[in-house]
Amino acid sequence: MGFKNKNKKWELNSLERKIINKDCPNCIRMKECNPVFSMTEADLNKKILFIAEAPGRLGAEISRIPMCADQSGENFEELISSINLAREDIYITNSVLCLPLNNEGNNNTPKENEIKNCSYFLSEQIDLIKPEIIITLGAKALKALKYIRNHRFALNKDVATLHLWNGYYIFLL
Repeated sequence: MGFKNKNKKWELNSLERKIINKDCPNCIRMKECNPVFSMTEADLNKKILFIAEAPGRLGAEISRIPMCADQSGENFEELISSINLAREDIYITNSVLCLPLNNEGNNNTPKENEIKNCSYFLSEQIDLIKPEIIITLGAKALKALKYIRNHRFALNKDVATLHLWNGYYIFLL
């Protein structure tokens, strides 16, 4: 294993410790949540990175795998298989790593400050993988990129188009 790979492995382990220890500005309504983070050494060479909104209560919160085991996961599986990809070909993360719940205990949309608080971890994941393309799934994923480096993209005018952002190609869905 070369120096570069050892360094990437060390960076991955460091990032994982920070996430597991919740070394972040804790979001009040997600402080009891365990972050959903499943990056492995195999993911460090993935060429395609998908960013979704947040873990789901009936999916990733249980499986510990983003976009898995609930309706969103089933829809995601249909999407990637329609373009001849499999989970093994891609890396998936979320704009926030913890589960945002409403007062009734149901899934909720992440708030702006929660996305901003978690943007450091998203930036670190992108820097580690250095994908050839980033595919955002929805407005919150696109907003998360804006907290890393500003952009003027909007889903209502740029959906299903390829753009250059921060040295990466991004495709907005």
